[in-house]
Amino acid sequence: MNRPSSIAKELEHPADKAGLYALGRKKLDGGDTGGARQLFTEFLTRFGKDELAGNAQYWLGETYYAERRWNDAIVEYRKVLKDHRGSEKTPDALLKIGMSFQNENDCKNAILFFEEVEQAYKSSPAAKLAREQMAQCKGPKRKTAGKQTR
Repeated sequence: MNRPSSIAKELEHPADKAGLYALGRKKLDGGDTGGARQLFTEFLTRFGKDELAGNAQYWLGETYYAERRWNDAIVEYRKVLKDHRGSEKTPDALLKIGMSFQNENDCKNAILFFEEVEQAYKSSPAAKLAREQMAQCKGPKRKTAGKQTR
């Protein structure tokens, strides 16, 4: 038979929220950023008030970050802050906004976000990374500012 069975189709594209979320993470981890983006977008459309919505929003940002689409990533990470402020992914979203600015050689804005992570989430793993990234921004290595890096 050439047609996939309904069970196989369900495995390819789950209808339940846990399945959508898990498959989105699996696709992202496997490098299928487009497939992951589609799944996380669907999750947020259908389950936007779910307790995992903040995480799904963060992972949606990660799909753009993985593609080095810094501005698109910032837009999605900011939605974690705006729509899901209490999410466990808030410190990570702040960190990744800073790192996205840093990747655009905009250390002035990057430092603002790194400082917010450090002050608001002192004991988080994100705060430790924010301190490290801030040191890179402030350090002598940042002489590439103004040059385009691909």
